[in-house]
Amino acid sequence: MTRKLSKNLMFTVAGTLLLASCGGGGGSTAAPTAPITPTSNDSLDDIQVSEDFNSFSSIVLVKVEGATETIDASNHTESANAVVGVNTDGSFDVTISNQGDDGDVNLDFDTTGTTRTVGSEQTIFTQDDSNTLTVLRVGVDIDVPFTTTNETINLSYVSFGQWSKTDGVVSTNGFNTARGYTVFGVTTDNVPTTGTATYRGYVDGFLYQATAVAGDPDVYAVRGSLTATADFGNNTITTDFQDMALSQGSGFTDWVDFSYEGTIANGMFTGDADAATQGAGYEGTVNGAFYGPNAVEIGGTWELYGNGQEAAGAFVGEQ
Repeated sequence: MTRKLSKNLMFTVAGTLLLASCGGGGGSTAAPTAPITPTSNDSLDDIQVSEDFNSFSSIVLVKVEGATETIDASNHTESANAVVGVNTDGSFDVTISNQGDDGDVNLDFDTTGTTRTVGSEQTIFTQDDSNTLTVLRVGVDIDVPFTTTNETINLSYVSFGQWSKTDGVVSTNGFNTARGYTVFGVTTDNVPTTGTATYRGYVDGFLYQATAVAGDPDVYAVRGSLTATADFGNNTITTDFQDMALSQGSGFTDWVDFSYEGTIANGMFTGDADAATQGAGYEGTVNGAFYGPNAVEIGGTWELYGNGQEAAGAFVGEQ
């Protein structure tokens, strides 16, 4: 699903043409050849040209049916039509098509002209009170939540955007609100075929828990840390979500840690919740890809549901 991008930037340098003098005759120099304009970007640190990135996407919804919300596993879908446009002026164009229960949630978010708030780790674009996009910044030190060693990561090739949508389009389709994540970046052209790699990183998400009052679910932000181990020789990957916590008032309380066992193919990976997670009453999937030269970074989306809860989010990490 994620588009592979060729990153070849060619420069032609005109050398000096030496001409032998004959009978007092003069020489000439060839005109220089202009460098070729790139058609794609080598990293997200320095956007040279506006580019569309095919994206992994996850979504969490509350579906209103009668007097209560229902937790429906079919809400957890990976969109086959998620695209993030990254522009040289710092704006983004996000398109989500046919996602969610019955494929009826769509988003077309253009950050041009929106209110922009730049923080130390993220930039928030606000169209109005109901539609926002928060993008994780690249090239800055990002704190990994709740680690005792105060870890940070610094990404150059992958990022994610968190969007929320609560307007009438979603409501008329049977949903009170929709929140989602879209992960994008410069994918690895040639993923290693031997050896192993360990990634440490950041997990973000939202969790909804149904209540007895229609349209009034309990909503929690989810934060945690990632440890992922890829075995390129065996085409397997384990993603462990640790230190997972839910927002409670001004702080966070412990939630459940969980893992996914997956397989690697064509520079991407997919997996299901492992046995221990399923034993705790949760199911879910993970989808992701490798980013940057030699698969130096990793990113993807996750979904988990069970015990009257549904959650979804994104993760990013580096070697």
